[in-house]
Amino acid sequence: MCIGSNSIVIEAGRDRFAARGGDTWGWSVATWHREPMALLRLEMTLADDSHTHIQTDNSWHAAAGPVVEKFFQGERWIVDGGAPEWRPATVVAAPAGELRRATHPAPERMASIAPVTASPQGAGRTVYDFGDVITGRLTCQAVGGPGAAVEVVSGEQRAADGSVICDNVLVAGPGQRDSLHFAAAHEQFNWEARF
Repeated sequence: MCIGSNSIVIEAGRDRFAARGGDTWGWSVATWHREPMALLRLEMTLADDSHTHIQTDNSWHAAAGPVVEKFFQGERWIVDGGAPEWRPATVVAAPAGELRRATHPAPERMASIAPVTASPQGAGRTVYDFGDVITGRLTCQAVGGPGAAVEVVSGEQRAADGSVICDNVLVAGPGQRDSLHFAAAHEQFNWEARF
């Protein structure tokens, strides 16, 4: 949505609500499963103290982003894979019920944690050990040309050869793998899994 020189962009992830990929609980076939959607109303006070608002409606547009997310399996990013194909957003019925403020604390970004060790594994692979089991996501700076890729496998154990083990019985197929694929050259791309 564009207002003058300003834009509002909503990035909607899938998580359990719109999960793709098989898992033990069948999130992808739940009766409430739907495609990602957004409901927004922004109240504004202008410089002259007048009030106005912007809300989602049939004037908004939608496009697929650079990230394909699969629940428990990870994200697959394609950087500079072409301009988004914007189409009018599909207006759907709002969820039933009453919207209530969440009662749990909001997640907070904590200080970055540096790895304790970095162990080269050959063939462009390195295992970074953070010294403890943590909840978080990796941030890195990637460099690459067209066709280059970076893959991050997160796990809590290591095999005898030092590689990361990520056996998750809750996932059909490999789990906890985030990948970045370059469709164009980048000298420095700051990358962090988003969803």
